[in-house]
Amino acid sequence: MKTLVLWLKKVNLQRWTMLVTVSIASSLLAPYAMAQQTEKAIKVRLGIASKDSAFSAALVAQETGIAMKHGLEIDFVNMAPPTIPAALIAGDLEFAAPAQTVTRAAIQGFPVRTVAIMMDRPNYTLLADKSIQTVNDLRGMTIVTGAKTSQPGSILLELLEGLRINPKDVKILWTADPPLRRTLLFRRDAQAGLFNLDIAFKIQRQDANVHILIPAEKMPQTPFAGLSVSKKFLDSKPDVVERMIRAHLEANQFIKSKPKESQAIFARLFELTPAESHQLWELLVLAIVPDGLMKDDLIKVELLQDARSLGRPDLTEAQVRAAFDMRITEKAARDMNLLRR
Repeated sequence: MKTLVLWLKKVNLQRWTMLVTVSIASSLLAPYAMAQQTEKAIKVRLGIASKDSAFSAALVAQETGIAMKHGLEIDFVNMAPPTIPAALIAGDLEFAAPAQTVTRAAIQGFPVRTVAIMMDRPNYTLLADKSIQTVNDLRGMTIVTGAKTSQPGSILLELLEGLRINPKDVKILWTADPPLRRTLLFRRDAQAGLFNLDIAFKIQRQDANVHILIPAEKMPQTPFAGLSVSKKFLDSKPDVVERMIRAHLEANQFIKSKPKESQAIFARLFELTPAESHQLWELLVLAIVPDGLMKDDLIKVELLQDARSLGRPDLTEAQVRAAFDMRITEKAARDMNLLRR
C-alpha cells in the first residue's frame, strides 16, 4: 500500500511538472505567436517547370519555415518555361525560378530581369536505353530534352559539343513538358533524355532497361536555377524581392549546413531512398552559389549558351549583363556575410 501511495505521488508530481512546463512555454511563445498573427505572410507565386530538385532552395525555404520567417508564403505554380516570361509581365507570377529562360527573354527585349542565381551547374543526367553503352552510340539516336531556349535545351547542345557530336547526327525532341519527356523515353520514341537526378532515380525504378549514361557531375557548367522578376515588380516591390532573395540564400545555407535534415526533406518531397537523397545532397552542395551572384566566369558561360540557343552569334557580353539586376542580391549577401571574394 505504501508503495502504491509513493507511486501516485510521483505520477502527480510528473503531471504537475508537465503542466507548469507547458504553461511557462506557452507564456514565452505567446508574444511570438501574436507577432506571427499580426504580420500576415505575403503570398508570392513562383513559376517552376515542375517540383523537382532544380528548385531545392525554394522548396526548402517553404518546407523549413525559412520563407515564413521572412514574411513570405510561396505558392509553386507549374508552368511550361517558355510561358513564364509573359506570366511575369502580366502579373500572373511574382517570381520565376528557371533563370535562363527569363534571361533570354530579357536579352530579346522583354521587361524582365534575373535577380539571383542559386546554382552554377545543373543537376541533370543523361539517361539512355541500356543498348547505348558509350557516347558514340548516341549517333543516330533520338534524344529528348526541354524547349530549345530552356536550360535543358541549351545544356544538351553544349553537352553534344563537348562530346564532339554534331547535333545533326542525332534527332532532338524539344518539349517544355517534363512528364511528356518521361513518356517519350518510356515508349522509346526517344532512346535517351536529359532529366534532373531525382527524376532519373524514379525513371530507373520504373524502367530497368535505362541507365545513367552521363552523370550530373560531367554536365557543363551553367547558371542554373535562380530568381527572376518583371521590371515592374522589381521597381514597385523591392522589399518583397529582397525577402525572397534572403529566404533563398538562407535555404541554401540550410542545405549545406544541415545534411541530415536536408536529405530527409529531399526523400519526402522527391520520393527518394536515403542513398538517393544523400547522392542528390552531395551534388547540390557542390552546385550552390552562396551569394547568389553572377561572377565573370558565369557571365562568359551564359554568353556562349545564349548566343547558341538564340542563334545570335553577334550577342555581346554587355547585352547579357543587361539581363541581370543583382543589386538587391549583392546587398542581401553582404548583410548575411555570404559575399565571395
